[in-house]
Amino acid sequence: MKVHTLNEQRRGRPVKQLLMKMRKGIWVVPALYSSASLALAILTVSLDTYWIHKVEPFLPVMMLTSIDLAQTVLSAIASSLLTMTTFTFSTVMVVLTTYSSQFSPRTLQNFVKDKTTMRGLGIFLGGFIYSIISLLFMRQSLEEHLVSSAFIGVLYAIVCLAFFAYFIHHIATSIQISRLIQRLEEEALNVIDYYHSIQQDQDVKPYNTIPVHYKATSKVPSHTSGFIQYIDFSGLVNEASQNDVLLHFEKGIGDFVKQGETLFTIHSHQKIEEDFISYIFSREGTDGGV
Repeated sequence: MKVHTLNEQRRGRPVKQLLMKMRKGIWVVPALYSSASLALAILTVSLDTYWIHKVEPFLPVMMLTSIDLAQTVLSAIASSLLTMTTFTFSTVMVVLTTYSSQFSPRTLQNFVKDKTTMRGLGIFLGGFIYSIISLLFMRQSLEEHLVSSAFIGVLYAIVCLAFFAYFIHHIATSIQISRLIQRLEEEALNVIDYYHSIQQDQDVKPYNTIPVHYKATSKVPSHTSGFIQYIDFSGLVNEASQNDVLLHFEKGIGDFVKQGETLFTIHSHQKIEEDFISYIFSREGTDGGV
Protein backbone atom coordinates (compact mmCIF):
# COMPACT_ATOMS: atom_id res chain seq x y z
CA MET A 1 0.00 0.00 0.00
CA LYS A 2 1.28 3.44 -0.91
CA VAL A 3 1.72 5.52 2.26
CA HIS A 4 2.17 9.27 2.64
CA THR A 5 3.82 10.25 5.90
CA LEU A 6 2.16 12.55 8.39
CA ASN A 7 4.92 15.12 7.90
CA GLU A 8 4.17 15.29 4.17
CA GLN A 9 0.47 15.64 4.86
CA ARG A 10 0.96 18.30 7.52
CA ARG A 11 3.24 20.33 5.27
CA GLY A 12 0.64 20.33 2.50
CA ARG A 13 -2.41 21.10 4.61
CA PRO A 14 -1.58 24.74 5.60
CA VAL A 15 -0.77 25.57 1.99
CA LYS A 16 -4.11 24.18 0.80
CA GLN A 17 -5.99 26.05 3.50
CA LEU A 18 -4.19 29.29 2.63
CA LEU A 19 -4.89 28.89 -1.09
CA MET A 20 -8.55 28.13 -0.38
CA LYS A 21 -8.92 31.20 1.82
CA MET A 22 -7.19 33.38 -0.76
CA ARG A 23 -9.41 32.02 -3.51
CA LYS A 24 -12.55 32.76 -1.50
CA GLY A 25 -11.37 36.02 0.04
CA ILE A 26 -12.43 39.35 -1.40
CA TRP A 27 -9.22 41.09 -0.32
CA VAL A 28 -6.72 39.35 -2.60
CA VAL A 29 -7.35 41.23 -5.86
CA PRO A 30 -7.77 44.66 -4.19
CA ALA A 31 -4.56 44.00 -2.26
CA LEU A 32 -2.68 43.30 -5.49
CA TYR A 33 -3.98 46.46 -7.14
CA SER A 34 -3.21 48.48 -4.01
CA SER A 35 0.33 47.10 -3.91
CA ALA A 36 0.84 48.02 -7.56
CA SER A 37 -0.44 51.54 -6.87
CA LEU A 38 1.89 51.83 -3.89
CA ALA A 39 4.82 50.81 -6.08
CA LEU A 40 3.73 53.35 -8.72
CA ALA A 41 3.56 56.09 -6.09
CA ILE A 42 7.03 55.27 -4.78
CA LEU A 43 8.42 55.21 -8.31
CA THR A 44 6.81 58.55 -9.16
CA VAL A 45 8.02 60.20 -5.95
CA SER A 46 11.53 58.89 -6.58
CA LEU A 47 11.40 60.30 -10.10
CA ASP A 48 10.27 63.70 -8.86
CA THR A 49 12.85 63.75 -6.07
CA TYR A 50 16.02 62.44 -7.68
CA TRP A 51 15.72 62.36 -11.47
CA ILE A 52 13.23 65.03 -12.51
CA HIS A 53 15.96 67.54 -13.35
CA LYS A 54 17.54 65.00 -15.70
CA VAL A 55 14.37 63.97 -17.55
CA GLU A 56 12.59 67.34 -17.47
CA PRO A 57 13.97 68.45 -20.87
CA PHE A 58 12.48 65.33 -22.46
CA LEU A 59 8.99 65.61 -20.93
CA PRO A 60 6.10 67.68 -22.33
CA VAL A 61 5.29 70.81 -20.37
CA MET A 62 1.75 69.59 -19.67
CA MET A 63 3.12 66.64 -17.65
CA LEU A 64 4.83 68.87 -15.08
CA THR A 65 3.18 70.99 -12.41
CA SER A 66 4.24 72.95 -9.37
CA ILE A 67 4.15 71.46 -5.88
CA ASP A 68 1.16 73.55 -4.80
CA LEU A 69 -0.90 72.57 -7.83
CA ALA A 70 0.10 68.92 -7.47
CA GLN A 71 -0.96 68.87 -3.82
CA THR A 72 -4.31 70.43 -4.69
CA VAL A 73 -4.98 67.98 -7.53
CA LEU A 74 -3.93 64.90 -5.57
CA SER A 75 -6.00 65.96 -2.55
CA ALA A 76 -9.07 66.35 -4.74
CA ILE A 77 -8.47 62.96 -6.40
CA ALA A 78 -7.98 61.18 -3.07
CA SER A 79 -11.15 62.57 -1.51
CA SER A 80 -13.20 61.99 -4.67
CA LEU A 81 -12.10 58.38 -5.11
CA LEU A 82 -12.73 57.53 -1.47
CA THR A 83 -16.20 59.07 -1.63
CA MET A 84 -16.99 57.35 -4.92
CA THR A 85 -15.82 53.97 -3.63
CA THR A 86 -17.84 54.21 -0.42
CA PHE A 87 -21.00 55.44 -2.14
CA THR A 88 -20.82 52.96 -5.02
CA PHE A 89 -20.27 49.79 -3.05
CA SER A 90 -22.62 50.66 -0.20
CA THR A 91 -25.42 51.39 -2.68
CA VAL A 92 -24.74 48.28 -4.74
CA MET A 93 -24.64 46.06 -1.65
CA VAL A 94 -28.01 47.39 -0.49
CA VAL A 95 -29.52 46.70 -3.91
CA LEU A 96 -28.04 43.21 -4.10
CA THR A 97 -29.14 42.34 -0.57
CA THR A 98 -32.72 43.21 -1.45
CA TYR A 99 -32.40 41.39 -4.76
CA SER A 100 -30.98 38.24 -3.17
CA SER A 101 -33.82 38.08 -0.64
CA GLN A 102 -36.31 38.03 -3.51
CA PHE A 103 -34.58 35.49 -5.76
CA SER A 104 -31.56 33.64 -4.38
CA PRO A 105 -28.89 34.27 -1.71
CA ARG A 106 -26.32 33.09 -4.26
CA THR A 107 -26.78 36.40 -6.07
CA LEU A 108 -24.81 38.20 -3.39
CA GLN A 109 -22.19 35.45 -3.27
CA ASN A 110 -21.69 35.58 -7.04
CA PHE A 111 -21.35 39.35 -6.89
CA VAL A 112 -18.68 39.18 -4.20
CA LYS A 113 -16.67 36.63 -6.20
CA ASP A 114 -17.11 38.48 -9.49
CA LYS A 115 -13.78 39.50 -11.04
CA THR A 116 -15.12 42.83 -12.27
CA THR A 117 -16.23 43.74 -8.76
CA MET A 118 -12.87 42.90 -7.27
CA ARG A 119 -11.00 44.76 -9.99
CA GLY A 120 -13.20 47.81 -9.52
CA LEU A 121 -12.58 47.84 -5.79
CA GLY A 122 -8.86 47.38 -6.40
CA ILE A 123 -8.66 50.23 -8.93
CA PHE A 124 -10.56 52.65 -6.70
CA LEU A 125 -8.50 51.81 -3.62
CA GLY A 126 -5.33 51.91 -5.69
CA GLY A 127 -6.09 55.43 -6.88
CA PHE A 128 -6.68 56.58 -3.32
CA ILE A 129 -3.45 54.97 -2.10
CA TYR A 130 -1.45 56.50 -4.95
CA SER A 131 -2.75 59.99 -4.17
CA ILE A 132 -2.19 59.72 -0.42
CA ILE A 133 1.33 58.29 -0.73
CA SER A 134 2.30 60.91 -3.30
CA LEU A 135 1.07 63.67 -0.98
CA LEU A 136 2.88 62.15 1.98
CA PHE A 137 6.30 62.17 0.35
CA MET A 138 6.13 65.58 -1.27
CA ARG A 139 8.85 67.62 0.41
CA GLN A 140 9.34 71.33 0.74
CA SER A 141 12.69 70.89 -0.95
CA LEU A 142 10.84 70.15 -4.19
CA GLU A 143 9.22 73.59 -4.37
CA GLU A 144 11.84 74.81 -6.78
CA HIS A 145 11.23 71.84 -9.10
CA LEU A 146 8.27 70.75 -11.17
CA VAL A 147 6.75 67.32 -10.49
CA SER A 148 4.90 64.71 -12.52
CA SER A 149 2.84 63.14 -9.72
CA ALA A 150 -0.24 65.23 -10.44
CA PHE A 151 -0.30 64.33 -14.14
CA ILE A 152 -0.07 60.60 -13.39
CA GLY A 153 -2.76 61.04 -10.74
CA VAL A 154 -5.06 62.68 -13.29
CA LEU A 155 -4.51 59.78 -15.70
CA TYR A 156 -5.30 57.35 -12.89
CA ALA A 157 -8.48 59.29 -12.08
CA ILE A 158 -9.59 59.09 -15.72
CA VAL A 159 -9.05 55.32 -15.66
CA CYS A 160 -11.10 55.11 -12.46
CA LEU A 161 -13.96 57.08 -14.00
CA ALA A 162 -13.94 54.91 -17.12
CA PHE A 163 -14.00 51.74 -15.05
CA PHE A 164 -16.71 53.25 -12.84
CA ALA A 165 -18.96 53.65 -15.87
CA TYR A 166 -18.21 50.09 -16.98
CA PHE A 167 -18.80 48.80 -13.45
CA ILE A 168 -22.24 50.41 -13.23
CA HIS A 169 -23.15 48.90 -16.59
CA HIS A 170 -21.88 45.50 -15.44
CA ILE A 171 -23.94 45.61 -12.25
CA ALA A 172 -27.06 46.75 -14.07
CA THR A 173 -26.86 43.80 -16.45
CA SER A 174 -25.67 41.17 -13.97
CA ILE A 175 -28.63 41.57 -11.60
CA GLN A 176 -31.13 40.75 -14.32
CA ILE A 177 -32.97 37.52 -13.61
CA SER A 178 -32.07 36.09 -17.01
CA ARG A 179 -28.35 36.58 -16.31
CA LEU A 180 -28.73 35.03 -12.86
CA ILE A 181 -30.37 31.92 -14.30
CA GLN A 182 -27.69 31.72 -16.98
CA ARG A 183 -24.88 31.88 -14.41
CA LEU A 184 -26.49 29.22 -12.25
CA GLU A 185 -26.91 27.00 -15.30
CA GLU A 186 -23.26 27.46 -16.30
CA GLU A 187 -22.07 26.64 -12.79
CA ALA A 188 -24.22 23.50 -12.67
CA LEU A 189 -22.97 22.33 -16.06
CA ASN A 190 -19.36 22.93 -15.02
CA VAL A 191 -19.85 20.80 -11.90
CA ILE A 192 -21.45 18.02 -13.96
CA ASP A 193 -18.61 18.13 -16.49
CA TYR A 194 -16.06 18.01 -13.66
CA TYR A 195 -17.49 14.83 -12.13
CA HIS A 196 -18.01 13.32 -15.57
CA SER A 197 -14.34 13.93 -16.41
CA ILE A 198 -13.29 12.22 -13.18
CA GLN A 199 -15.32 9.15 -14.11
CA GLN A 200 -13.76 9.11 -17.58
CA ASP A 201 -10.17 9.67 -16.45
CA GLN A 202 -10.29 7.32 -13.47
CA ASP A 203 -11.62 3.81 -12.99
CA VAL A 204 -14.63 4.79 -10.86
CA LYS A 205 -17.04 2.01 -9.93
CA PRO A 206 -20.13 2.76 -7.85
CA TYR A 207 -21.22 0.07 -5.37
CA ASN A 208 -24.66 -0.41 -3.86
CA THR A 209 -23.25 -2.85 -1.30
CA ILE A 210 -19.75 -3.33 0.06
CA PRO A 211 -17.97 -6.26 -1.66
CA VAL A 212 -17.13 -9.11 0.69
CA HIS A 213 -13.41 -9.05 -0.10
CA TYR A 214 -13.10 -5.62 1.58
CA LYS A 215 -12.72 -6.97 5.10
CA ALA A 216 -11.05 -4.06 6.92
CA THR A 217 -13.04 -0.93 7.74
CA SER A 218 -11.81 2.42 9.07
CA LYS A 219 -14.06 5.35 9.91
CA VAL A 220 -12.53 8.80 9.50
CA PRO A 221 -13.96 11.36 11.95
CA SER A 222 -13.90 15.13 11.65
CA HIS A 223 -11.30 16.90 13.77
CA THR A 224 -13.38 20.06 14.05
CA SER A 225 -16.96 21.26 13.66
CA GLY A 226 -17.95 23.20 10.56
CA PHE A 227 -19.28 23.07 7.03
CA ILE A 228 -17.50 21.00 4.39
CA GLN A 229 -16.11 23.46 1.87
CA TYR A 230 -14.27 21.26 -0.59
CA ILE A 231 -13.49 17.64 -1.40
CA ASP A 232 -10.64 16.74 -3.70
CA PHE A 233 -12.54 14.03 -5.55
CA SER A 234 -9.90 13.66 -8.24
CA GLY A 235 -7.13 13.14 -5.69
CA LEU A 236 -9.25 10.78 -3.60
CA VAL A 237 -10.21 8.68 -6.61
CA ASN A 238 -6.56 8.46 -7.65
CA GLU A 239 -5.44 7.39 -4.18
CA ALA A 240 -8.28 4.88 -3.83
CA SER A 241 -7.44 3.38 -7.22
CA GLN A 242 -3.72 3.07 -6.46
CA ASN A 243 -4.29 1.50 -3.05
CA ASP A 244 -7.31 -0.62 -4.03
CA VAL A 245 -9.62 0.76 -1.36
CA LEU A 246 -13.29 1.70 -1.36
CA LEU A 247 -14.35 5.12 -0.07
CA HIS A 248 -17.85 5.62 1.29
CA PHE A 249 -18.70 9.29 1.83
CA GLU A 250 -20.98 9.91 4.77
CA LYS A 251 -21.10 13.68 4.18
CA GLY A 252 -21.01 15.91 1.12
CA ILE A 253 -20.01 19.46 0.28
CA GLY A 254 -22.17 21.94 2.16
CA ASP A 255 -23.06 19.54 4.98
CA PHE A 256 -22.41 20.51 8.58
CA VAL A 257 -20.34 18.08 10.64
CA LYS A 258 -19.66 18.02 14.35
CA GLN A 259 -16.31 17.20 15.86
CA GLY A 260 -15.90 13.44 15.98
CA GLU A 261 -18.65 12.77 13.45
CA THR A 262 -17.74 10.36 10.64
CA LEU A 263 -16.81 12.05 7.36
CA PHE A 264 -16.22 8.91 5.30
CA THR A 265 -15.42 5.24 5.68
CA ILE A 266 -12.48 3.42 4.10
CA HIS A 267 -12.94 -0.24 3.14
CA SER A 268 -9.85 -2.26 2.23
CA HIS A 269 -8.40 -5.76 2.11
CA GLN A 270 -6.21 -5.17 5.15
CA LYS A 271 -5.95 -2.80 8.06
CA ILE A 272 -5.48 0.81 7.01
CA GLU A 273 -2.37 2.53 8.30
CA GLU A 274 -2.82 5.76 10.24
CA ASP A 275 -0.61 7.77 7.87
CA PHE A 276 -2.79 6.83 4.92
CA ILE A 277 -5.96 7.83 6.79
CA SER A 278 -4.41 11.19 7.68
CA TYR A 279 -3.43 11.78 4.08
CA ILE A 280 -6.89 10.89 2.80
CA PHE A 281 -8.40 13.12 5.47
CA SER A 282 -6.33 16.07 4.23
CA ARG A 283 -8.08 15.87 0.85
CA GLU A 284 -11.33 17.00 2.48
CA GLY A 285 -11.78 20.24 4.41
CA THR A 286 -14.29 22.19 6.45
CA ASP A 287 -14.47 25.84 7.37
CA GLY A 288 -13.56 24.89 10.91
CA GLY A 289 -9.91 24.56 9.92
CA VAL A 290 -9.42 20.90 9.01
